[in-house]
Amino acid sequence: MITVNGLILNAMKAIGLESEYDPQDGQLSNAALADLNSVIIECNLQDLLIECRKEYFISGTDKITIGEDPSYTINSVAPTTLKNVARKIGNRYMKLINTDKATIYSKNRMSLATMYTYGTEYDEETQKMCGTILLDTNRQNQYLVIFNKPINLVKMSDEIPLSDTSTNLLEEGLKFKLARRFKMPDVQDFENDYYEYQNLVRQNIANNRSLIMTPVDGSYLDPYYNMIGGVGF
Repeated sequence: MITVNGLILNAMKAIGLESEYDPQDGQLSNAALADLNSVIIECNLQDLLIECRKEYFISGTDKITIGEDPSYTINSVAPTTLKNVARKIGNRYMKLINTDKATIYSKNRMSLATMYTYGTEYDEETQKMCGTILLDTNRQNQYLVIFNKPINLVKMSDEIPLSDTSTNLLEEGLKFKLARRFKMPDVQDFENDYYEYQNLVRQNIANNRSLIMTPVDGSYLDPYYNMIGGVGF
């Protein structure tokens, strides 16, 4: 695991400015730290950090809440959007259909959940944003909720708690940002390297998350699998 200072030093070496970097130089180190955090923000927004993807297996009825307090169903920063919500059927999980509130409340809530909707709002009690998943049922069941939890911004004394792939992505982005800041002649090369690495990470995520991101909601074999799963329909 590399430190923030170590990552900045590596990036400075790569663009040929190692001799210019002094961690005691507050102006330079703060500028480099700001560039690194801007890369983290970019990667968070584009879902490029593998460690962001979180999966929660929880129990719920008609509503599942997400917020930074133990009183919520899921104790986490509320995401802007969800990747997927799925209901347990036997020994597997079937993805629910994302819809709107009007459709949710128009359904017969005595049946098992087939749809959900999600929204965020400000919680005055915790003074933070919280998220609510509404389900078209009143019946208790097990659910899988998947969303991206942003990586926090870092300080100079922090370590980077990420995989080699994500750490390398941050370094590529930092090299580009620093090269642009110092008006290096080969800034275009660093920019190309950064975007090429982004594309490699996207391909890696697509290959490893294809089942999670699949648009398929079911098949004609569902009744058979429901039967052998021992939960019925």
